[in-house]
Amino acid sequence: MIEGIKAAWDIQADARLHVFLDSKLVVEQMSRRWKIKHPDMQTLAQEARQIIGDREVKFEWIPREKNARADAAGNVALDRGVSYREP
Repeated sequence: MIEGIKAAWDIQADARLHVFLDSKLVVEQMSRRWKIKHPDMQTLAQEARQIIGDREVKFEWIPREKNARADAAGNVALDRGVSYREP
């Protein structure tokens, strides 16, 4: 999520983002509706919030069964060992 936000703002620094995630936990935590108890997740959330600052970002949960294509594409990239930042 953090790298996706950075990449979006590399493309358009003033973009208003709508971030779709298949982790309800992360959506609720980043939307500040749920507390973050795990120390590692607190660190990541703090990093994300620092990156976001006062920019507009909306988080929306997508059930995993509706996210199959995106998940498959991500797995292919991971299996190939490629980066989205490579030409």
